[in-house]
Amino acid sequence: MTKGIFSRDKKRVVANSTENTQLAIEHRESINGSLINVGVLSALLLSLAGAIYVDPPEPPGQCFGENMLLAEMVIVWMSMGMFFFSTIASVVLYMDIDGIPTDMLLQHLYNSQIFYSIPHVGTCIGICRLQLHMVLIR
Repeated sequence: MTKGIFSRDKKRVVANSTENTQLAIEHRESINGSLINVGVLSALLLSLAGAIYVDPPEPPGQCFGENMLLAEMVIVWMSMGMFFFSTIASVVLYMDIDGIPTDMLLQHLYNSQIFYSIPHVGTCIGICRLQLHMVLIR
């Protein structure tokens, strides 16, 4: 028998133990905190990107034409979309993790690792797009 919670065929090795229950509770609290932080950060950055869209900074002395201004607005809209998506995904995943019983939580987290990284990746992509916007307006 292998050590740990899961074997190689993704089935539980230990059905229900106190260590696994304590580990699941700690994971739930940690993930909930992380999702709350990412959701709030995404919401704040969404408002920042909205402010940039509504009141863009004045272009410096060199003008790149209408196409470049349109490209800048598309980049801002895409970053706003990523921040909105990250905020909504954080809320949905927060509610999802609260609905899972503690004895099934570790198996659920193991099977859905990619979904719980979506808000973090979306926020990073949105930040990169805002940085690209800042580079274009210089």
